Amino acid sequence: MTQFVTPFHGFNGTNLYVEGISPGTTTLNWTYSAQTNCTDSIQVSTIKVEIVPAQSQACDGEQVDVDLVVTPSSAKSHLSAVQFAATKPGGGTQFDNPAGQGITISQRSSDITEWRIDNVRWHSTQADHCNATAAYEIKATYNIGSSQCETVPVTFMADFSLGVCVDGAAQPIQYFSGDIVINRMQLSSNLWHATISPGTFQRDVQANAWWNIPANSQYYSMVSGEEIYHRDSQLQNPSHSILKDYWLATNVLAATMAQEPFTGATEQVARQNARDAFQLQVAAEVQRSISAVFPYPGTIRCALETEAKNAVGASHRVAMPCTYPLCP
Repeated sequence: MTQFVTPFHGFNGTNLYVEGISPGTTTLNWTYSAQTNCTDSIQVSTIKVEIVPAQSQACDGEQVDVDLVVTPSSAKSHLSAVQFAATKPGGGTQFDNPAGQGITISQRSSDITEWRIDNVRWHSTQADHCNATAAYEIKATYNIGSSQCETVPVTFMADFSLGVCVDGAAQPIQYFSGDIVINRMQLSSNLWHATISPGTFQRDVQANAWWNIPANSQYYSMVSGEEIYHRDSQLQNPSHSILKDYWLATNVLAATMAQEPFTGATEQVARQNARDAFQLQVAAEVQRSISAVFPYPGTIRCALETEAKNAVGASHRVAMPCTYPLCP
């Protein structure tokens, strides 16, 4: 470290450079041998200022405290006009992301050393926008007296890793509602027949949608909107162009009726045999539909995901090439 020290009592134009002084205050004693009794001393204060984020990496949408650590701590009062800048490594200030901007850093309290990243923002560093993390270079300028100084830059990483910083799904919790009617007929003292009628049994898919992403993320509306679309416009929509052919009550009824009549030595046994056959066909139709709709990669799954992402305008890190790279 080099510290410029001036003036030295009448020696105008003389520069003295002091090297290798650690942070703190040091007294320099000075003697000019060409003049009799020409001595002096000067107190030199060396101040070190460092940027210290509370964490070096955080998820898109989070806030992160950033401190200026001043050594010695008593020198904090000498700081003024602090300003932070966050750029791409190398100094770029154009950010390719949904928000169209990088991170901002503001003072979080009346203490001049206490600051905060207001909203961590991922930005694209690849042509396909699929990078999980993105780097920022953060530095601060400040004044000590009439001198303007600058900190050594630090690197901060914005994270948007799938499954870590963002997750979500829409999942069926019900496929049918209502119930069949079981008709019974006694043919002899020890022989009963049972058949079924549709009754109120019908396709009635109900689903849950959930998402886990910071509320201030630039992707929040895309991620939440996509899962809501899966739930409301696809799974729970009985006329959806693709899913209308799955979880069909008509398939269950037809497959059960094909096994009629259901017999038993008692009315109860015949009725239970009909019920068991019906339940087996319900399970078979559920499994048929799940096996067709949800596997990835698969034609139906890829079509559903593409439709949902187009509906909410998903872009960058949550677009199809990044989240479902095996889909065409």
